[in-house]
Amino acid sequence: MKTIKFRAWDSYQNKIYEWNEIVKMDNEGYLTLSNFLNNLIDHIKPMQFTGLKDKNGKEIYESDICNFRRYRNKKWEIGEIFWSDIYLTYFLKCFYTKHKDSDFYSVRIEECKEIEIIGNIYENPELLSENDLFETLSENLKP
Repeated sequence: MKTIKFRAWDSYQNKIYEWNEIVKMDNEGYLTLSNFLNNLIDHIKPMQFTGLKDKNGKEIYESDICNFRRYRNKKWEIGEIFWSDIYLTYFLKCFYTKHKDSDFYSVRIEECKEIEIIGNIYENPELLSENDLFETLSENLKP
């Protein structure tokens, strides 16, 4: 059975709250889980657990930034984890390092042979910036 849990980014505190902290805040009346889960608190951004762990055993959540390799491709890529309501699965949103017809492409998480969390979009947005992406790929993703 899939474990359903969340963590949350609080833009007022610049902090990520883990699931046990969120439940405690609900019990103490600081926020309600229904408001949290329905994204009704503007400064709190929920991130759902994917049910998967990276190669180091770390839980993968929506909005994590990951290095990954696909089964059919040996090169490392960088992407942001997101849920697709259309395909009902998680994807990695990847940004092109060279000019293409669009700015990004998506890879289904099931296509990944190896995944490693390197940050998240709230604490490490620079990992996805176009200027830093090529340097990150060339320096950090060597086999």
